[in-house]
Amino acid sequence: MKKLLFIITVILILALVSVFWYRNQLPVFVSKCGLENCHGTKLTCGSNIPDVCYMSYQSGDKCRKFANCQIVNNSCQLIVLPEFDRCRSCVESCNRQYQNKPEEASACESKC
Repeated sequence: MKKLLFIITVILILALVSVFWYRNQLPVFVSKCGLENCHGTKLTCGSNIPDVCYMSYQSGDKCRKFANCQIVNNSCQLIVLPEFDRCRSCVESCNRQYQNKPEEASACESKC
């Protein structure tokens, strides 16, 4: 009787371990993927996509058209075109050059 109880206990333990292992190995499918922030050049991809973004323009917003988020290998990833890096670099240069002059920085950025 003790031997049978031991065998049943071992089988139950193995079954529980197998279930936990299997559940952790199942792929979790990403269903939402997009930009999680509305403005600027510091882009974050994920499932926390804002429902509404304010229409105000912020520095670097024009560069965002060269980037997007896509599901790659079941992971939400940032995809940027080479134009994004050039645009961001130009915007950052304008902001450094005209640090305390927002009008001049904006005029400079419009040429990026």
